[in-house]
Amino acid sequence: MSKSFVIGISGSIGSGKSLIRHLLALRGVLTVDADELTHFLLAEDKSGYRAALQLFGDQILTKDGRIDRGRLGKIVFNDPQQLRILEDAIHPLVGEVFRTMLDNTACPLVAVEAIKLYESDLIRVVNSRWFVNSRVNSQIARLKTTRGMTHRQIADRLEKQAFPKDMKIDYYIENSRHITDAWEQVERVWCALMTGSVFRSAQKALQKKNPMFILDLPQIKDLHPDAQVPIFQILHDEKGKNLEQLVLKSRVFLSPLGQGKTYFLWGFDHFNTVIKGISNPCEEDVFLSGLEKLEELTRFWNGNCLVVPLKKEHADLKNELILRGYREFHSFDQRSCPYLLFDPLIEGTIETHLVKPLPGGIWRLIP
Repeated sequence: MSKSFVIGISGSIGSGKSLIRHLLALRGVLTVDADELTHFLLAEDKSGYRAALQLFGDQILTKDGRIDRGRLGKIVFNDPQQLRILEDAIHPLVGEVFRTMLDNTACPLVAVEAIKLYESDLIRVVNSRWFVNSRVNSQIARLKTTRGMTHRQIADRLEKQAFPKDMKIDYYIENSRHITDAWEQVERVWCALMTGSVFRSAQKALQKKNPMFILDLPQIKDLHPDAQVPIFQILHDEKGKNLEQLVLKSRVFLSPLGQGKTYFLWGFDHFNTVIKGISNPCEEDVFLSGLEKLEELTRFWNGNCLVVPLKKEHADLKNELILRGYREFHSFDQRSCPYLLFDPLIEGTIETHLVKPLPGGIWRLIP
């Protein structure tokens, strides 16, 4: 059994599993999306890539030799037998990577989101099983908004999904209402788990080891209106009505810089930490101190790299970051750091992106 306490999150497509996972990340939990591990495994020359190529041939490749997940999806989601063949090849690899990650992480609390949790090896390392429910109309609305799926596509996917009748579930979370309702349910489950000595020890260890403070939902809600305004602007919301809902929908984190009302806004996607913005100007030494803590947290979460966008007027800061091991994104050979390809914020922007690869990231564990 892993030295970390592992929460397993399952549920139907569009039920809001990623929201529950993000709510746990706000508490410092290392959260893992099994789909992201699959994306890594399907990267060129990785074991999942080779397996998929052997099963489906060149028809799933783009012109530059990468797997086109859209083409692959059309094949397997229209044929249950082909889907099962792909899952039989990929799921054991995902389980292998996740177990290896557990052996190599310092984070004592880990959560994994997997729609096929109960049909994969992941279930064997899970200490607490959570299942996320949602009304069908809520699922349809989410999938249309987040994935651009049509009503017919959603209906087909929902019809084909099935879960084992004998699956053991420790906690149900109903995710059809407001985001704050989901947070309250997570809080109740968290408090229930705290009555157990194993989880309580893991939670205390997390509090002790977590290198950077992250605002949870009540703290975001209580931010002074003056502190909220620049955050709304960074997240491109002109209405400025509900910050906690916006933060959760944007899947970003807020961490204080210094003693004032200045906050880092950052994301953690595909194990890449990306700075989204800073709510107010601050001294360079305050920024660098906060960045050091964020680097520690990224290592703590087995992250692959940090990405810092800079404007032209920040030339002095750019030079300092280069001295600290950062490099311009376009100077990387993307084949040596393919995890950078998973960040859509890097391409197509006018800022200079500085990247610091971290040697302990999960990418090194992908076979």
